[in-house]
Amino acid sequence: MGKYKALLVNIGLFAINTIATKLITFLLVPLYTSYLTQSEFGIKDTSAQVTTMVTPLLTLAIAESALRYVIDDKKRSAEYISTGFYVTLFSCFAVAAGLPLLDLKAFGGLGNFKLLFLLAYASNAFFYFLSDITRGLNHVKLMVRASIQCTLTISALSAFFLVFCHMGLHGYFYGYIIGNTTAALELLFGKRQYKYILLRGFRPSKKLFKTMISYSIPLIPNWWLGISLSRLVINYKLGADALGLYAAVFQIPNIMYFVYRIFIQAWQLTAFQEFRKKNVSEFFSVMFKFLNAGLVVAAGLLITFTNFLSSLLLKNEFYSGHILLPLLLIAFYFSCLNEFFGTVFTSALKTTQNLVSVIIGIALCFVLTFALADSCGLFGACYATIAGAFCVAIIRYTLSKKYIRIKIDAFSTILQFALLAVQAAVITREIPYSIAISLAITFISAGLQIFAMREELKKIKAMISSRKGSKNG
Repeated sequence: MGKYKALLVNIGLFAINTIATKLITFLLVPLYTSYLTQSEFGIKDTSAQVTTMVTPLLTLAIAESALRYVIDDKKRSAEYISTGFYVTLFSCFAVAAGLPLLDLKAFGGLGNFKLLFLLAYASNAFFYFLSDITRGLNHVKLMVRASIQCTLTISALSAFFLVFCHMGLHGYFYGYIIGNTTAALELLFGKRQYKYILLRGFRPSKKLFKTMISYSIPLIPNWWLGISLSRLVINYKLGADALGLYAAVFQIPNIMYFVYRIFIQAWQLTAFQEFRKKNVSEFFSVMFKFLNAGLVVAAGLLITFTNFLSSLLLKNEFYSGHILLPLLLIAFYFSCLNEFFGTVFTSALKTTQNLVSVIIGIALCFVLTFALADSCGLFGACYATIAGAFCVAIIRYTLSKKYIRIKIDAFSTILQFALLAVQAAVITREIPYSIAISLAITFISAGLQIFAMREELKKIKAMISSRKGSKNG
């Protein structure tokens, strides 16, 4: 049971950081929807999505390589960190050169904030690069402290600029830039990590650079890139108001993803440590059962209480988007599954398999969003996102069989998918007694999951009883 204990320890370590960086951001949604118009919120979301999309492309996801190789080869830490630093710096110049592109219609008015967008990108890119470096150098407390500082600064300044100064979208950008910059400086100087950045006469080794990017480049296209591209289609086809509405509703499924990120970051570390050991297929299979059970029940409950959550978090005209929420929750469910299956390939150092699956999923999502936007509106974007996420999950599960055998009960899993679809239909159409029906389905799903995990639960119960017995003895 040592590997399960290690996983729990890792979950605890990442929980602090994830809560600090994500929960406050989620709680800011009512502030933004109260003090920004739909159009402004759409531009804010476009800025965030473009940043998410271009950062791994322009930095070659170099931070992930730097993190890995700093841990594996501490003697050359300065070379890895300096190479990553200069690649990140180069990406800022690339963004500056591409600023005129923001005037295109697809970016929905972001071109009016070119300088602010550049500063937002740079501050964000360096903060996350330095965060990964801090993890690699085992300065975890510093990383957590900087993350908390970043989120609190953004929250406080956003509230000040929006509520008291009435600065609108400019106020959001100012808070975001200052928060990320101060946190990046804390990481740079907190443990004197600046000493790892070589300035005079540094020439990166071509062999070292090639090694780093050979690991990171296949990881650049991820599923969230597909979501970002689909939003550009929404902006182009339906306009900034529709995008703002869609983006606001999309914030709510992040509850599920915030919690999931705690697990997946811890799981990635534990899976890598255990991958070459015996019974790894059983380990992955057990974890899939527990993960799927948690996701199904969480998604079912969130779908059931769609109206309640929307009334709390979607203010004014944004509330009209609540009918999209059940479908987006299903999309997030499949997104979580495809990320879990992706850890098989990162553990096996076969990142090309992740690349193949995500390109197919992104293409499907993009094409379906473009095809369905005119006839189905924002519902079409939701259907496309579900289809893309499902496609990635199926491909990754199929390809993963080359490396390990994750045992999945096909009938039970398909039944769970169907029950979630029924819940979404019931809540979206707002039929009589919809909440009661959806809640009953959630209880049925929970019962099915408990039955499917009965053997694993017996083992856990026996282990707890054994420990209690040994203590009493």
